[in-house]
Amino acid sequence: MEAAHLRCPELSRSRSATPLRLLLKECVRVLKPGGCLVLTAPNRNSLWRLLRSATNPLQPKPQPPARTKGGYTRLLHSAGFSGVEHYIPWPDPSAWRQLIRVDNFIGHADFRFPGTALKQKVGKAMFMLLKRLGFAAEFVASYCIIAIKPVVDSAFDALPSTLDLIARSAGTRGASSISHLDFRGSSNSIVFKVDSRFFKVPLSSGSATLLQTEAEMVAHAAELDPALSTLTLPSEFLSVAGAGFAVFPHIQLHYTGSWDESVERLSYALERLALEGRPMPLSETDLWRRLFDEEMLQDFAALGAGDLLADLQRRSAMLTAPAGIVHGDLVYHNVICDKRDGRLFLIDWSQGERHSPKFLDAVRASYAIARRQYASRNHGKTNSEEILGAWNLLVAGEPGNPLYPYVEAASGELTWKETLAVAFLDRIARDLWALRSNEGFRSPVETMLRTRLDLVRHCLQVPHLRSP
Repeated sequence: MEAAHLRCPELSRSRSATPLRLLLKECVRVLKPGGCLVLTAPNRNSLWRLLRSATNPLQPKPQPPARTKGGYTRLLHSAGFSGVEHYIPWPDPSAWRQLIRVDNFIGHADFRFPGTALKQKVGKAMFMLLKRLGFAAEFVASYCIIAIKPVVDSAFDALPSTLDLIARSAGTRGASSISHLDFRGSSNSIVFKVDSRFFKVPLSSGSATLLQTEAEMVAHAAELDPALSTLTLPSEFLSVAGAGFAVFPHIQLHYTGSWDESVERLSYALERLALEGRPMPLSETDLWRRLFDEEMLQDFAALGAGDLLADLQRRSAMLTAPAGIVHGDLVYHNVICDKRDGRLFLIDWSQGERHSPKFLDAVRASYAIARRQYASRNHGKTNSEEILGAWNLLVAGEPGNPLYPYVEAASGELTWKETLAVAFLDRIARDLWALRSNEGFRSPVETMLRTRLDLVRHCLQVPHLRSP
């Protein structure tokens, strides 16, 4: 950031002011009292940085210049921040990341090193030696630093940080008392792991609504169907200082990712979801209300699929199929196993419904297996190509998918292709709903949705009436 672009006249006139100091001073200016600055910064004393410099003396120095932990603290204090805390951001082989407090807690942290190559083994041995000697914090590659803008006016009620909210929910005395924080992000939420609990934090109003739905579904699932009590994962929905969290107990996961294990877990879930259900006309289900909502009809019309829904409503509205509790996203990573006792739990009920066709879960699970079939035969394909390839395998009834009998058992009066067409439209409708709060993804996603709509037309033998 150029000095001329910053609105800090006293620093802009200073010859000794560096761009980084100007940037931090501007951060102090724009933050509210009690506001939080989170930054990742390179460590000057990093062992890996020193080794690279020794082996490659011509390597350019990092910009801005790297500092030590104490150097960053002094720099932030001079800019006007207080409450500076240092964490080590550490990658985890299971796609999580860890934030480990440097002060007091680094000696107790569980550092995991993925890979078995010689350089990784040597790196692990060197780091563990430094940890034992008490120097590990000085030699990590980078720091995650959290600093607070002071609250000058005592009457001002500063908004708590996410870490403070999680600390309150976990029953600890504050963010500084959290010794080890694991986190993993997605498009609509961040999941934190503290001690023996998970905290799922929504990133938008839409994802907050999904979390509320998840809490309600889990609360009522066992009550509506006792068979689900052995499958659902207990959770609660907390509101702390006006912010909502979905809270889950920690489970020691066991998952090999094998074909047989995936089929076994999905089969177990489908059996517990009682696919026979109570026959219900499609027009009376939650699915039908979603598909023919006025706003959803407009979204489909924008894709050039208004005629497709009209044809579906004409031919299938009064057809019946088993209905009841539906998970909505039954894929193998949502059926988790506790390695302590082997119990299975069905997580992520945010797309669940109480009165929808049971075949939605059966098709979704069959799709998960079909995608693995497609990926094993077609290496190097993009995510979109895998999705469409898996749907094509389902339409063709590709042999080798052991979950087909579950789809047939839940189809009711619908044919195989009619069942798939309705399930396709369900996934398209869910994607369209998600796009309402993520407009930046609309163009590429709509291109893929139009391709999926071609599959629906093929299943229902409805020609294109007009170009999209």
